[in-house]
Amino acid sequence: MARAADTGSARRFGAWIRYGDPLTDEQEAFALEHYRVALLQPWETERAARMKAARPDLTLLAYKCLSSTRSYEPGPVYSSGLSFAEADAEGERWFGHRLDGSRIEWNTYPGHWQMAVWDESYQDRWIANVVGELGGSPFDGVIADNDVFDDYYGLCPPIEGGRQLADLRAALDGFVPRVGRSLNDIGKILVPNIAESRRDPGRWERHAAFGGGYEEVWLGYEPETWFDHWTVVAQAPQVAGPGLTILRTASDGTNDHPNFRYAAAAFWVFGGGDGERSPRPRTTATTRRRGSPSRTSTSVDPSAAHVGAATGCRASSPTAGPRST
Repeated sequence: MARAADTGSARRFGAWIRYGDPLTDEQEAFALEHYRVALLQPWETERAARMKAARPDLTLLAYKCLSSTRSYEPGPVYSSGLSFAEADAEGERWFGHRLDGSRIEWNTYPGHWQMAVWDESYQDRWIANVVGELGGSPFDGVIADNDVFDDYYGLCPPIEGGRQLADLRAALDGFVPRVGRSLNDIGKILVPNIAESRRDPGRWERHAAFGGGYEEVWLGYEPETWFDHWTVVAQAPQVAGPGLTILRTASDGTNDHPNFRYAAAAFWVFGGGDGERSPRPRTTATTRRRGSPSRTSTSVDPSAAHVGAATGCRASSPTAGPRST
């Protein structure tokens, strides 16, 4: 679900989060009728222009990855800030490496290569490319994936330079605001996929300050695996923003899964539906992956944060199901 801006149009609370599958005319028509926010691939500019013309109040976000480049993408537009070929032409400086000097390919997503997010020249090129691409486009901004917190892709730190996960988080803590300010300067917003922000109080507010934030695993990791009370409580402040809040709760891909009701109830109970008292747009997300029916997203409130323990080297992503991104 998503909240529409106060434009006199029908109030909508849905976000459509889709990753890579071809967009059909039927899906476009459904999105125009039902959603507040839609995520498109950055090369879908013609579709974005048509959707924006039909629904000027629909927020359209282009997908971009902060932390990887994909060697399988043909281009000329890419889901990362720079193409594999562009990074490769610079030698090794923009790739992340293991201690033996080999490049790091994500073990859960073949063809995804870890970038040196701590390198200022990488950040500069990423920002220049994305700002140049988005300027004058029909997109309202970027949804920036892989603002990571833990090891979801088999990095198995320490990596080059003895870097630990805390060093990658610190690098992203500087990189995300740079991206956000640059996009804001051209009238666009940044909505990062802020992984596990409940484990670092204040991180959601810092990273969502440039347009909004996206919580990909709200209320639980899997359709039948729910967070405990204190973890949900720690996620709750995300409903309040700042900016556009997108909250995704996993389901089994069917529209009658009980997590739809769970997510919608939590969204409203924790203040997401209070459009009259708060000007901030909030959202719960309905997700489609690999052509499946929709999945839900939602969010929550308080200050008692259950931060959990870092898991170190992990072989799988915490998100529900594979992503074709």
